[in-house]
Amino acid sequence: MITVHNCLIRGINSVYLQCINVERSPASVPAFIRYANAWGHILHEHHTTEEKWFFPEIEAITGEKGIMDVNIEQHHAFEDGLKEYHAHLESAESGTGTYDGAKLKNIIDSFMPVLRQHLQDEIFTLKAFDKYKDKTDWAKWTKDTASKAIKATQTADGMGINQSFQDSFAYMNEF
Repeated sequence: MITVHNCLIRGINSVYLQCINVERSPASVPAFIRYANAWGHILHEHHTTEEKWFFPEIEAITGEKGIMDVNIEQHHAFEDGLKEYHAHLESAESGTGTYDGAKLKNIIDSFMPVLRQHLQDEIFTLKAFDKYKDKTDWAKWTKDTASKAIKATQTADGMGINQSFQDSFAYMNEF
């Protein structure tokens, strides 16, 4: 989980650092918008997977109903900012709005402190499960549960991506 959270932080850092700079190269803006939007989708899927697969199983193993509720509440705490983030990017991508790097940076500033705190807090929540090591092999459980989640999100061709998200990978020609 630490690795995933670190990737999420590094991903949004790259969006944050380039959201204004990319405007100097208008031809790069569409690819950047897709990149930034992909980060948001990854974050959304990560939290959906936690709430659907990981957290219910943790409750079952520990026998403590609601043990992950604080973390779920934190998911909701930055939800509005993430919706605004997606709305800005999607309106720019569809042409119904204009991309504005300064606006995107301000949107990120609005939700990132709460998200960063959540990503840190969740690790400490999971670390506290050492006291339940007599109830399960947490390393095996993590591997098995992650495997189930990955299998459930894979497409028929075995790829863990939604290919309708992009026009195949035609956008790669822009680089």
